Amino acid sequence: MEAVKLVGVTKEWPGVKAVDNLSFDIGKGDFATLLGPSGCGKTTTLRMIAGLEDPDAGDIYINGKLVFSASQGINLPPAATYCWLHPPIACLLHLLTGT
Repeated sequence: MEAVKLVGVTKEWPGVKAVDNLSFDIGKGDFATLLGPSGCGKTTTLRMIAGLEDPDAGDIYINGKLVFSASQGINLPPAATYCWLHPPIACLLHLLTGT
């Protein structure tokens, strides 16, 4: 089972498409990085995984649980995903929020 899975995730602001139809999965115990130039959507992707930004399209799964789906109208708050109990996700949230 994947720890994190994105399917067709898109995020845009007026005049800017930060993330365009992104799909990937990271298995439990895997190590992954997002690598790219400034402004390519790395931080936006991490913020969407953490639940700090809502994608405009696509699905996000955490530990096999659908936590966001634009087409189905599912948007669970970060606390409901139990990601606080998953150390890598908790670490990611600390990095993104500075807490």
